[in-house]
Amino acid sequence: MKNTEINGQYSRIEKSTRFNGDIVSEADFRIDGALEGTIKTSGKVIVGKEGKVNGSLECETADVEGEIKGSLKVKNILFLKLILLLLIVIGCLIDFLLKNLNIIYLKIKLLK
Repeated sequence: MKNTEINGQYSRIEKSTRFNGDIVSEADFRIDGALEGTIKTSGKVIVGKEGKVNGSLECETADVEGEIKGSLKVKNILFLKLILLLLIVIGCLIDFLLKNLNIIYLKIKLLK
């Protein structure tokens, strides 16, 4: 992957910043705040732990620990933080069990 940082720094949306609109960049980008809109870059995008993207993201490589609601198009490599993935899987499992245990309980109750 080519180095698309500017002066060794990522372009970034800081934790305390909310941005509404579209971003087009050739540099790597880090999002620790909130982006409502789109980001398109030929570099890498990092969505930090506190980062939130509501819209679309298109990049060469992505490293995601935060939240993305919308479309994600990565041309090369996508990194997902394991803890986030595990939390999503656990949440889905708990939701599934709660819904199905209630159905099983109702079926047993009806059989009595």
